[in-house]
Amino acid sequence: MNSTSPTISIVIPCLNEADSIPVVVPRLINQTKNQNVEIIIVDDGSTDNSVSLLKGYPEVVLLQNQVCLGYGGALKKGFQMARGQYLTFLDLDRTYNSADLDLLYQEITQKNLGIVFGNRMSKKNEMPKTRFLGNWLYARLLQFLFSVKIQDACTGFRIFKKELTPKVIALKENGLHFSIAFTVMILKSRIPFSQIPIQYDERIGRSKLSIVSDGFLFLRSIFSNYFRAIE
Repeated sequence: MNSTSPTISIVIPCLNEADSIPVVVPRLINQTKNQNVEIIIVDDGSTDNSVSLLKGYPEVVLLQNQVCLGYGGALKKGFQMARGQYLTFLDLDRTYNSADLDLLYQEITQKNLGIVFGNRMSKKNEMPKTRFLGNWLYARLLQFLFSVKIQDACTGFRIFKKELTPKVIALKENGLHFSIAFTVMILKSRIPFSQIPIQYDERIGRSKLSIVSDGFLFLRSIFSNYFRAIE
């Protein structure tokens, strides 16, 4: 990691990702080795050997939660520690290709936006059909509520300006529904945004998403944040 303040902080949550770490982390380090970035991985109480594997990469800043804070909670902890002018996050399960970070960074800097979403819905991807349908429905609901064109409301790969950090950390959601709460916050705050097509691959390991229970939390999060916005 560069000793000067990084341009981009990459924050990645980890919960029992031992199978994917040897694939994803070396690729990320190699793809960003000539860039002024810091890589922060927040282990959220893994019970496998994820931590021991991560300690083998000196290029990574490793934060460890003694108890599980949840997907959003782990990200918030990483955001609080991040020093970059821009913050980005992605998953550690190989679904996202960190090479797409260049596209997101170019978009946010060239157009002076607050945030750029990586859009998984605009090209062929390996997302399971039920999840694809759910994401499509959430996006249509947000389009109806906010009268804006949003294509991927739940994407886990996005880049945003550091000054948005207090708003992001203030979100109440700490689970997987953090991602859609984040999107609702951006839309209700009318922060300038863009969407860039990205690659999305089949994950390594078992998914932690429950279609039914998490799907309900996603919907509740949309409406609770929407009505909170217009109180």
